[in-house]
Amino acid sequence: MWTSHETWPKVSPSNNVNKPPQYPSRIILVGMMGSGKSRLGRTLAKHIGYTFVDTDRLIETQTSARIPDLFQTHGESGFRDIESGICETLNTYENAVIATGGGMVLRPENQEKLRQMGWVVFLYTPLDILLSRLEKDRKRPLLQTEDREQTLTHLYQSRAPIYDAVAHVSIDTSSQRQEIILETLLKCLPDPSNQD
Repeated sequence: MWTSHETWPKVSPSNNVNKPPQYPSRIILVGMMGSGKSRLGRTLAKHIGYTFVDTDRLIETQTSARIPDLFQTHGESGFRDIESGICETLNTYENAVIATGGGMVLRPENQEKLRQMGWVVFLYTPLDILLSRLEKDRKRPLLQTEDREQTLTHLYQSRAPIYDAVAHVSIDTSSQRQEIILETLLKCLPDPSNQD
């Protein structure tokens, strides 16, 4: 199930005969940790012949440090500064599927940049499924607390409305079958060549 926040005009089938589908130059995936942004991003990029970009990997490459170490060294605020710097560079990628870190949308300036540079997709995942997926995860800095469930619940409640607001479209990733999620995502991508 997906919901679109914008209505895009359709073209008649006669104008689309033998024409391969066109997609936005940048497809940007946002959502909670554990929502499947990296996994789905790789699958989508391979399927449509795009480059896959993971902002967390860009940060690690640029800083020569792992995300948990950056949190420990710079704190969350310092990490968000680094993340915002990476956000500034994303418009240099063409024909790319970009998986963002879960907190990239927290700063209003990043929200605006992401919406302007590409088609933003919110991968919605119910809280109970996230809790199950992340139950044994020990790599996420923000979940290294005594009460992981309470922490994740708080993050979910505060971030979900932001993801929804910044996205052009939201899709449900509850299904365990990647092909179903991929098919749903492909159906909700606009064709820029059809826009007036």
